[in-house]
Amino acid sequence: MKRKMIFAVMCIVGVMMMAATCFAGEGHFQKIYEETLGMHDLAQDEAVSKDFTINEGKLVIQIRKLRNEGNDKKYHLLVKLKDKRIADEYFPTVDGGYVFKVFKNTATNDLFFAMSSFERAWLKGYSSYNKAYVTYADSQNYRSEFPSVPVFAALQDGNLVLALVSKDRRENPRWQEYLFVWDEESHWLAYSDEGVRYDRLNDISQ
Repeated sequence: MKRKMIFAVMCIVGVMMMAATCFAGEGHFQKIYEETLGMHDLAQDEAVSKDFTINEGKLVIQIRKLRNEGNDKKYHLLVKLKDKRIADEYFPTVDGGYVFKVFKNTATNDLFFAMSSFERAWLKGYSSYNKAYVTYADSQNYRSEFPSVPVFAALQDGNLVLALVSKDRRENPRWQEYLFVWDEESHWLAYSDEGVRYDRLNDISQ
C-alpha cells in the first residue's frame, strides 16, 4: 500500500541531516527503518511488521490498527524477542498520525524505537543490561522556549538528537536541541541541552 507523506516533520529531518555540521562530535547512530502511520495508511485490523537482529537474537516489531478499540487505544505496538512477548503498548488516534523509526547504535548493535506525533514523541528500546523493554526519553520531559513539534533524528554525523522544532518554522526557523549519547557506566542514554538552533529550514510544507 502506497504511503502518503503526511508529516511536514519528515521534511524537517531531511534538512536537519544536511545541517549536521551544527552538531558537535561524532556519534554511532543511524536510522535503519521508518514507517508512516496516518489516518488512512492502515486499514482496520491491518498491521505492519518488521524483523531485526540484535545481540540477544531476533526482535520483531508489529504495529496494528485495531478495529474494535476506541480512539484511546487505536494503535497496538507489539515487541517480541526470540518469540517471547516483551512489550504491549497502545497509542491513541492523533491528528496527523504517527511516524515510527528504528535507530541502531552501530557501536553496540542496540536498537532504539521512536514513536512520534505532532504533540509527543517517545524513544524506547530493549535494554540488554536491564533485560527489559524501557522508555529512554519522552519529549514531554524536555523543555522548549516556544511551541514545537518533537522529532527524534539520527544525523549524518551519527548523532542522535531530539529536536523540538518551532511550529512557526516558516517565519522563524529554529529548534531546541537535545543531544543523546550512550553512557557505558549507567547503561543508559545521557543527554545534553544544546540550546536553540537558528539554522534555516527551507522548503518546509505544512
